[in-house]
Amino acid sequence: MRVRYRPLQALALATLAALVTACAAFAPLYDRAMRQALTDITVERADPAQSGLLLIATRAGGSGFGFQNRERPERPEDVAAIVPPSVREAYRAPVPGYAADANPMPGSPSDPYGEIVWRDGVCDHVRLVAGACAEQAGELMVSEADAENFDLGVGTTLAIPGIPRNDASASLPAARLVVVGVYAQQPSAYWLGLQLTGRSGLVEPGPVVKVQHDVWLTARSTFQGHGMPPLPGGRSTVAYQLDAAALDVDELFDLSADIHRLAKTAAAGGDGTIVTPYSGLPDLADDVREQIDQSRVTVPLLVAQLGLLSLVVLWLTLAAVTEQRRPEVALARLRGRGRRGARAL
Repeated sequence: MRVRYRPLQALALATLAALVTACAAFAPLYDRAMRQALTDITVERADPAQSGLLLIATRAGGSGFGFQNRERPERPEDVAAIVPPSVREAYRAPVPGYAADANPMPGSPSDPYGEIVWRDGVCDHVRLVAGACAEQAGELMVSEADAENFDLGVGTTLAIPGIPRNDASASLPAARLVVVGVYAQQPSAYWLGLQLTGRSGLVEPGPVVKVQHDVWLTARSTFQGHGMPPLPGGRSTVAYQLDAAALDVDELFDLSADIHRLAKTAAAGGDGTIVTPYSGLPDLADDVREQIDQSRVTVPLLVAQLGLLSLVVLWLTLAAVTEQRRPEVALARLRGRGRRGARAL
């Protein structure tokens, strides 16, 4: 009955008590939301090359410019098969590719060296400055800098040394390549950190002077035969771009552990293929975990201060309300209600 005489005071007390209770009841939800926010911010700000996953598969003895390996690299689709479903589900569709070393013949110091690459969908992620996209075996696209520095205009024919398939003393086969286009790279997450340009004309210091060229782009069929010999240093690649929007904090830690296991289990198979995974996502997970550990110290301190402040305010409010009721209690006792009636009031 007394509440209706002081509705504002009753509402203020009820609201303050509800806020104190809510702070305690919803603290776990706040902690979860904070962890998810840390995950979203860390992953979104990370470079795609760091959050992504790149698999590089080489044959045993097939790295570098040597001719130890006489086999073509593993198909990228077969390399992607070693990735467990728990990892694939966190990434977008894989982008297969091939790469090899390209040092034009006859191999004099003035002939540049570098990489020749195919990546699925590459024509959609470069801007053609001249010519057309490389779509057939032996077709080549070069950068603007290479076209200018090495006079590699559309129609230029190059010969790249291949690998003898059988006898090491056999004559060195040559892969005949023709420049069909000049490209400019369009930056996007598709490349997963692969920088195609910026090396053209740079000289590598050492006893033998070597001039570098930018990455040359070609068609898949260049690496899969079609009259082309195996290229030195041949390797297959599979690039995965992280689906950041569908990743929560628990999945981030689980995915980090799965990538660690993948790195430990990827080894030479029966055919001599060595698969090496590269990903900076475990480092991102460690960063998030470190921030969460720090929050376990700072957040309780802030919540404790807020709780103490709320209790003090509640105590002061109750004390003021009690002081306001003292005249009514005294008047009730004078009217004969006694201690029990005053206590009830």
